[in-house]
Amino acid sequence: MQTVDRVWFWAKIAIVVLVLLGVFQLFRINDEPPASAPPVVRYSYGSVVDGTVKVSAGGFLSYRINLNRTTYLKGSFDTLSEKLRIDCLVLDEANFQKWNAGEEYEAASDTGHLPTANISPRIGPGVFYLVLSGSKNPDRDIVAEASFALD
Repeated sequence: MQTVDRVWFWAKIAIVVLVLLGVFQLFRINDEPPASAPPVVRYSYGSVVDGTVKVSAGGFLSYRINLNRTTYLKGSFDTLSEKLRIDCLVLDEANFQKWNAGEEYEAASDTGHLPTANISPRIGPGVFYLVLSGSKNPDRDIVAEASFALD
């Protein structure tokens, strides 16, 4: 009889331990998620664009540049034909929004409507956009070789 009591005693202890572990797991799993870490800010450096680009008819290409310092954006583009021309602009974020909305804007650099050009404006810190615009060419796509980098 004493052995049967001992078996029941250990069985009851095992059941209590399993119930306690189950309750602990429920609280652990349903715990509040940790607060999100702030988003990591990625700053631009090096090459912005290097190679062949295609500016759609009447459209534009824009490259976002996020700087935590003042630097030079140096580069060039070449459409490889005197008849094919694009505009190259460097705009801060506010002026990019104005330009995109068709409002008056102020550019850090504006080549005008040319087949080839070099730029090297000093920009930063802040968010800037390098824009290759074919808005004055509503009837044909423009292919150009472009190479721009942060110095």
